[in-house]
Amino acid sequence: MQALITTPGSGGGAAATGEGASGARQLPGRKAAVEAAKAQIQPLVLEHMDVAAAAEMPRAAFEAQLTGWVKELLAETKIQLNFVEQRELVDSLIADMLGLGPLEPLIADETVTDIMVNGPKQVYVERRGKLELTDVQFRDDQHLMNVATKIVTRVGRRIDEARPLVDARLQDGSRVNIIIPPLAL
Repeated sequence: MQALITTPGSGGGAAATGEGASGARQLPGRKAAVEAAKAQIQPLVLEHMDVAAAAEMPRAAFEAQLTGWVKELLAETKIQLNFVEQRELVDSLIADMLGLGPLEPLIADETVTDIMVNGPKQVYVERRGKLELTDVQFRDDQHLMNVATKIVTRVGRRIDEARPLVDARLQDGSRVNIIIPPLAL
């Protein structure tokens, strides 16, 4: 799958500096710990909640409820994360459930003008006219497809094997172009 998001004007996406949504620099070991915890906790969180109802809640209320569930589930599963890691886990879960997952920090970075996704493990950004490979990754092809579907659904479109190409403008003025198999190899 290939996706391109071009932000309006000169700003729009996020840095690939290894920074989490909280802005704290993630160390490689910490990032792995948070991702491992997320892999175990996310399915349990989804069992507890109605994602559609959560999307209608005020963000602060949803975040408070999710933080409580995460703390309970971490204790039940005996996963030990420090406060910063717990915060990063909650931020990551919120990005996946309500936002565009791993693309959220890229979209928030004012220096990024383009985001190019060539597969779940290959995400590039354009910054000051230069293309950079980021450390942003999707879990797998299905995770990437879920985010792509969320993007096109927001503009009243769909993407599937019958319609493997979408070129659209988002509400914020960003342009998105998504190509999936059989057109993208």
